[in-house]
Amino acid sequence: MGLTDSLLKFATGLVVGTLGIHVGAILVLGQSSIETAAFTAVGGAAVWFLASHFFGWVPFLGIVLTFIVWLAFINGQYPGGLTEAAKIAGIAWVASVVADQILKVIGIRNPDTVGVPEA
Repeated sequence: MGLTDSLLKFATGLVVGTLGIHVGAILVLGQSSIETAAFTAVGGAAVWFLASHFFGWVPFLGIVLTFIVWLAFINGQYPGGLTEAAKIAGIAWVASVVADQILKVIGIRNPDTVGVPEA
């Protein structure tokens, strides 16, 4: 895979992750900005990467701790608390999975959604 392919894959994943988080925030909070959603997607991906690096080696508990750190990051970006952050994360995950499937149907394979783990 060349540089252009990698950049397109990242850009597509960033758009999908941003839109998933944006939709989640709108449905849960009634408001969101695309800028906050994009920052949350990129920052969330970085936080997930770092947390999984430090905690990922611990069976089961590592993924739980990584998820908690990711939720805390979302909570820091949006008002409302951990319950709302968990709702935003859940809706973002579902929206991203749906968007990924639609992209696969139209011929764009495996965009690796940015900021929404395992979507």
